[in-house]
Amino acid sequence: GHFRWEACEDPRELRRQIFGAALMGGGAVVALGCSIGQGLSAFSVLAFSAPVTFASIFAGAAFGLRQLIVGFQPAE
Repeated sequence: GHFRWEACEDPRELRRQIFGAALMGGGAVVALGCSIGQGLSAFSVLAFSAPVTFASIFAGAAFGLRQLIVGFQPAE
């Protein structure tokens, strides 16, 4: 009973969401699937790529959160 439709506030927000979705789709293709799954299965077989995968996931998350919190305006 809590479903509701939401829309973007302005065209700029819609462009950012579409661009983010395209980046996520491209990343999934490059990672040959879900990147979290790739990282977990790499650790389970003791692959050398596991730490790189997890570091990349955390770096991307930190960058994305910083952009959302601080904003997309140039630093002054």
